[in-house]
Amino acid sequence: MSDLLDGATLSTSFNVKSKLELMFQQVAKVIKTRNERQAERDVFFISIGGWDMHNEVVQALETKLEQVDKAVQLFVGEMRLQGVWDSVVIQQASEFGRNLASNARGTDHGWGGNVFVMGGRVNGSRIHGVYPDSMKGNSLYCMRGGQGRVIPTMGWEGVWKPLAQWLGVEDARMSEIMPNHDRFPDEQLLTKEQVFA
Repeated sequence: MSDLLDGATLSTSFNVKSKLELMFQQVAKVIKTRNERQAERDVFFISIGGWDMHNEVVQALETKLEQVDKAVQLFVGEMRLQGVWDSVVIQQASEFGRNLASNARGTDHGWGGNVFVMGGRVNGSRIHGVYPDSMKGNSLYCMRGGQGRVIPTMGWEGVWKPLAQWLGVEDARMSEIMPNHDRFPDEQLLTKEQVFA
């Protein structure tokens, strides 16, 4: 594998001083070697910390989002140059949400969060789930107390199901990889047809 990766030449220049860009560069190299590896499909995990912002949230968030934006743009550009963007999906996720009310200089831990999915065949520009009509404590989708804690309207399975379908998991086996899958009503589970073109 090391020899394959050493021989994988990319058309995109990633910033070697950016840990996130280096991770995307490595994934791009592995994808570049897909034919030599006879890969039917690959799954990669990239992680970036530093999102637990209790102070100076505006400046910190601006910096983090700029890093993510640049790394993702470079990766997407490379995937297009490799001719595989229609076969690639990026899903962002976090294990916890933030509340939407300020604690003077930042935000505290919340409940609901967001997830984005992008790819060459993803039906983009859509919001799934229910967006709160108000951030006040008496809103249907906000917890009481006025702290801006959003109540989730869709579980992890809601987004993971269409990705699993896209990867080829049969519906009859969905509960094997997502044990809580059957606990959600159909309207809280997206389908491959809703997410992919």
